[in-house]
Amino acid sequence: MCAVSDPLPTLLCERIFKGVQAWTKRNSVEFKRPARSALTLTIEIRPDAIETIKRELDLNCQVTYTFEFSFIDQRGHVVAEVSNTVYLRRKQREPLRVGG
Repeated sequence: MCAVSDPLPTLLCERIFKGVQAWTKRNSVEFKRPARSALTLTIEIRPDAIETIKRELDLNCQVTYTFEFSFIDQRGHVVAEVSNTVYLRRKQREPLRVGG
């Protein structure tokens, strides 16, 4: 779960924010119960968070953002909770593009 949860928020940010380098600054996994089935992991970033990150990148060329998400088993139980902080830095000083 640690290895899976580490790169996903970074990859999400690099896909959303074109022209940005991103890497994991901190990844913490709190295990709640044994995983005895297949797990589901969903990472979301709200539109208002995207705007906040974009604004901070435009002003300071860098930002950190913390994602909070969980691994859920097939019965709907939380198996582990993850806190993943991503550091983003603009590659160049040109206007930032958002989206695909």
